[in-house]
Amino acid sequence: RRAIFIASHNLDELQRLADRVAIIDRGRLQRIVEPRAAESAAMPYRITIVGDDHILLDVFPMAQPRGPGDFEIPILELNQLNAGLAELLRRGVLVSNLHPAHSMLEQHFRQAVGE
Repeated sequence: RRAIFIASHNLDELQRLADRVAIIDRGRLQRIVEPRAAESAAMPYRITIVGDDHILLDVFPMAQPRGPGDFEIPILELNQLNAGLAELLRRGVLVSNLHPAHSMLEQHFRQAVGE
């Protein structure tokens, strides 16, 4: 085994590179995260659609509008997200973009430092 220490604020890069990430705030260890294990957990998503916004709100009632055709969907399990996407497509909504609202490592960081 080998250890390489990387001090970085680029959480996306750390999530791709590291097996374990230590989150330090004000000189104190807050938590250790294993990014690959955390990837399977539920997380909020941003979705952009072309079509009737009301259909999206019917399928995902807890979605928060962020702009025309742009929404944030609260934390979902992957099977719930997939079922909702299938329903949107069935109803004729074009999904033009879907991505996590932020990385899982960023979510852990926010929880650890109280943001």
